[in-house]
Amino acid sequence: MKKSAPEVLCMGEILIDFVASPSGQKLVESETFVRKPGGAPANVAVGLSRLGRPSAFIGMVGDDAFGDFLRQTLENEEVDVSLLSVTEEQPTTLAFVALDENGVPSFSFYRHPGADLSIRPEDIQSKLFETAKLFHFGSLSLVQDPGRETTYHCLDLAESMNLPVSYDPNYRPALWASESAAIESMCAPLDRVDLLKVSEEELLLLTGETDLEKACRKIASRGPEILVVTLGAEGLFGWTPDFSERVPGVKVKPVDTTGCGDASMAGLLTYLLKNHPEDLSNRKVPQEGFRKALAFANRCASHAATIQGAIPSLPREGEVEWE
Repeated sequence: MKKSAPEVLCMGEILIDFVASPSGQKLVESETFVRKPGGAPANVAVGLSRLGRPSAFIGMVGDDAFGDFLRQTLENEEVDVSLLSVTEEQPTTLAFVALDENGVPSFSFYRHPGADLSIRPEDIQSKLFETAKLFHFGSLSLVQDPGRETTYHCLDLAESMNLPVSYDPNYRPALWASESAAIESMCAPLDRVDLLKVSEEELLLLTGETDLEKACRKIASRGPEILVVTLGAEGLFGWTPDFSERVPGVKVKPVDTTGCGDASMAGLLTYLLKNHPEDLSNRKVPQEGFRKALAFANRCASHAATIQGAIPSLPREGEVEWE
């Protein structure tokens, strides 16, 4: 059976999370770690595929056992890896993760710069952009060149094909030279973005506003007109210039919240691509459709919170109710 062409192209970091076991310990106290595949854009690519939307991942791994493992993981999840490059110059990026008693992670990264940031514009072939329906990327590929240059090259390709663009400005302090450098780089592509997914903490970082409505208007003035704010256990807040929606969280006992934001992103895009593809292409969504998309995304995130590991926790089609 011939594979469908990828609808969503996800670009950015892919890495190994070594998760401390048991949970509740600090990294300095941990002696045992469990290998889990991760990296926010890679998580979204897998999440989409599991929910029935064909996806591709654009990125780079090292020529090592960890890189082989990540490629195999994506292939097993039926993610297109034709634009997953390999480098002998840098090792596959690693992260060591400790989970507190509520499943909230803390990270220590081995990325100097790491294979994921070594991808170059010449590694990108434009063929998949010609048939895709959306381009998604994260901010960790913007930390330095050539990853940053390649991200903008992909944005140019998406613009040339009139693809909607979604963006997740994921903030990890240890990976940036300073907070101000992070804010500048994370905000720089906003004028190229149509849909933004951001945590409440990251929204405050980028805008300095504690009021969600004011913060969303401030971000929207830079470009994006569809915003989704993750509120942890409190659910999701969605904003457009015409209306805003809030959906409450689903009560679960959290095990690991690492992949929750990526599960919600995959769920949101899946719902919109399935039920409102033309609206998404036109960068507008109806209020009731947006509310249902947020609710589905929230259920996906809640499912992810109950399973350890980012990619392992992502829901499959049928595991989360559509309505």
